[in-house]
Amino acid sequence: MKNGNSIKILAVSDTVEPLLKQPSGDGPLADIDVIISCGDLPPEYLSVLVHVFNVPLYYVCGNHDIRYKNKPPEGGFNLHCRLVTVEGINMVGLEGRTGTMGDRISTPSIK
Repeated sequence: MKNGNSIKILAVSDTVEPLLKQPSGDGPLADIDVIISCGDLPPEYLSVLVHVFNVPLYYVCGNHDIRYKNKPPEGGFNLHCRLVTVEGINMVGLEGRTGTMGDRISTPSIK
């Protein structure tokens, strides 16, 4: 909390947004405190966001994130089943299932 009253979170998932790869000196993307990825984004893209915004990245894997096991996002912290305190706010991450794309299944498949 840079001003002591709030935290500015950039939450991303599923769709790569090229505009976020550009440094933003002002506007709504200025002064981001933390990035949270809710899954299904390339690890390379998240690594770029960490570099552009120069803030911590917390992520959970989505059902298409099979590459994270061998190549996690640089500068990121996998939040799955972990409790962390970020700028005074407690956060915990829970990943979904991957049955069709990877080897992690947290719930039975419904046929």
